[in-house]
Amino acid sequence: MDEKMHDKKDDKNELLSVHEAEFAEYIIDQTTDKEIVIKVSCSVIEHPIGNVIKKICKKHLEEKIRPINFDLAPVTFCDSSGVGALLYLIQYQKKNNSKIAVSAISAELNHLFNALLLDHFIEIV
Repeated sequence: MDEKMHDKKDDKNELLSVHEAEFAEYIIDQTTDKEIVIKVSCSVIEHPIGNVIKKICKKHLEEKIRPINFDLAPVTFCDSSGVGALLYLIQYQKKNNSKIAVSAISAELNHLFNALLLDHFIEIV
């Protein structure tokens, strides 16, 4: 395993409760100095995963404000914790004049984003 990736994984697990750490494997943190890149590798974003996403992004944003890019290609369902995490990040980014984008999105999630008007605040690429 690449040593840099190993460090990110260890940092990620230090932020999380024992229960949340079980779900951390579904979140791939590919953050660079220029942007926060989060790839979700499961089809459902439920409570623990939504919290994991929020905590990882919040940690990165505390270090340095930069755009967030989510790859949500396999996600077909997102519960209120996932939506809540996105709303928190939208508010945080707006306050700091930064952006959130989604680089891949399923038809189901696109429908949810449209219904909740999240597409007005998140760039869908």
